[in-house]
Amino acid sequence: MRKAWTNFHPGSTGNDPGTATKPFDMRKLIVIPATVVLCLVIGGGVVVYLSYRLPAPPARAYVPGLEETTRIVVYENGSAAIHAQSARDAYTGLGYLHAQEHAWTMNLWQQTARGNLSAWLGEELLVLDGLTKRLQLASMSKAAYAALSPEDRDILDAYVQGVNVVLGQRRPAQLHEFLLLRSVPELWEPWFPLAIERLLAWIATELPHPDSLQNTRTTLRTLHEENRLLKKWLHLHGFDRSMAWTITDSLGTHLAQRHVYGASALPLFQEVRMTYPEETAIGATWIGTPFMPAGRTNARSWAILSASTVSLHSSTDNAPAPTYEYEKWRIAEGQEVVMRFRRDRGGLFLAPDSLLPVTDFSGDMRETPDSTTTGLFLTWPGWEPVSDAAAWFGLLSGSDAPFTLQDGDGLVISENDSVYIAGTPLFVTRDSGVTAISNNPWSDLAAKRLAQLATSEPQSMENLFGVRDLRSAWAANITPRLIDIIPADGADTPSALVADALTYLRNWEYTFDEASIPATIMDTWTSLYFDSTGTWPDGAVGGQSGPEAHEIEYRIMERTVTHLTAQFGSGLEEWRWEKAQPHRYYFPVWSASNVSVEKKGNTAAARYAPILIPGSGHVTTLQYGTSLSDREPPAPARWEAWMSTSEWNVFHYRTRRFPVNRPFGKYLVPESAPESAVLHADMLQEERQEPIRYDITLFPEQ
Repeated sequence: MRKAWTNFHPGSTGNDPGTATKPFDMRKLIVIPATVVLCLVIGGGVVVYLSYRLPAPPARAYVPGLEETTRIVVYENGSAAIHAQSARDAYTGLGYLHAQEHAWTMNLWQQTARGNLSAWLGEELLVLDGLTKRLQLASMSKAAYAALSPEDRDILDAYVQGVNVVLGQRRPAQLHEFLLLRSVPELWEPWFPLAIERLLAWIATELPHPDSLQNTRTTLRTLHEENRLLKKWLHLHGFDRSMAWTITDSLGTHLAQRHVYGASALPLFQEVRMTYPEETAIGATWIGTPFMPAGRTNARSWAILSASTVSLHSSTDNAPAPTYEYEKWRIAEGQEVVMRFRRDRGGLFLAPDSLLPVTDFSGDMRETPDSTTTGLFLTWPGWEPVSDAAAWFGLLSGSDAPFTLQDGDGLVISENDSVYIAGTPLFVTRDSGVTAISNNPWSDLAAKRLAQLATSEPQSMENLFGVRDLRSAWAANITPRLIDIIPADGADTPSALVADALTYLRNWEYTFDEASIPATIMDTWTSLYFDSTGTWPDGAVGGQSGPEAHEIEYRIMERTVTHLTAQFGSGLEEWRWEKAQPHRYYFPVWSASNVSVEKKGNTAAARYAPILIPGSGHVTTLQYGTSLSDREPPAPARWEAWMSTSEWNVFHYRTRRFPVNRPFGKYLVPESAPESAVLHADMLQEERQEPIRYDITLFPEQ
């Protein structure tokens, strides 16, 4: 029997109920600390929530230059609708929308394009400023703006008016990124969108590789390295892995497109429907610009792939004499710097630029001639005062102004099912009702899968367009050769791991899904094959064959299993494709090693850490994925869309969003492929189907 504790007092026998102490309740030892912990957790949660919370967007705003009331609706999936009474007002609404949703991204891109990073973040970024200033992104954008037609300039002015209304409010400055950097977004000038246009066009170029030339100048290698740093800074690695295709069948013509752009966790596109009396345009606009590379109007639908051509030339003694120019600016640490740039008429002479000490600078900012006229120089349309504004706006208005800055490669379809190839894409496939374009040989291999889809019975609209297709026609062509690569004389008995690897390949259906083990084996073998031979394997007739080639392939398979064992262990169940090629997304600035932790803020380490998503897809599948075979930097970030003449008023798209400015937003992103979303031409229909996050009414300033 349990005894009760009692307290004894003088004169007490201890049996008096009035003098005995009540038994101590042990539950208090648990409840009290648990309550304290719960309060701390709740309090911490409130602090975390408040650290993410931004003031709600205003329900109304007054915009100078606006002609009529304009309504903006932003949906939970990130898309938006703009209802205006004129095209000009619609573009004002678009500028307002971009700044409201993407102020940080827009500021980052325009600061980069203007060569203003060192003034903003410090001397570590002088190398990037030197590159963008040498490329004349800012000066040529100013000149291009001045050269625009009055109509196009008016649209840009309207767009920037919408941007500046938002940037003049308190809300953007309270974005976590600006607070961490102790900065505020500055108001825009009308030419800023053209600077972003030029920056994206430059990123879309393919520089001549130094190893492809004899007696390559050191300056070309330096330019390559600086360009690599620029792309890594933004995590925009070019757009050549993008592609577009159409499939025509009894239902109509179906247009699909994928825009592969890098490893940035920041979006490149803003999906929007713009409605005004003359038009209803649905599509995706480049953030920071009023341009729509993917879209649909009442008369046409299009997919424009980003590409811009750079050419390398040898200058002669008859070339115009170049000049040196000087530019001085103050960096974030407070000191002034001066840089000397060589300017050439119509090109970029590959001569070193110089960062000069201010004490050695005479202060004479005038151009000084240079007698050196021979050497290598690059030509690029961006070194002329041009813009593609007329071509972009013409896609919506129905005109056919030519592209000059970009190549304008793309596909355009009309409501009557006609297909038009725009520009001069490097790779074009026409087969069995399929038309496909791309500027990358790997993407061209993916197009070979389309003919198979076009003749198969689709199970869903997404299967019809191929955007979720993970089967590689290229792998189906190559792999059968690997299944029987044991030396014919039997001199070597394959190891257990090699035998198991071949068994996986023998049972493979050539899909690069997350769980696929043979996909990892195949991709690794292909990469090692290239490293060993300098060529890619070819399963077609005429490829390498015979005992010697057979022996090489077998030895490479041995190296493959050795490599994968060292990386993942000897258990083949660990060799899953999702682990071999995970998709990593980065936040620019916070992922940069050349910006100090003090400037970025220690608290940003978790929120802006890279995001890891299990990998799927391949460079040779229609659903793009990263691969060892692709020697460019991994580019998992992509935006996809598809539409059909049989459903002209519906625009499907798919992309990933990482809403870091919502509590725990980055951790709520599903690891599987994102679900598709829909934009409707009918605004009321869309509002019935998609929850509204907020809406804003813009009024003319009185």
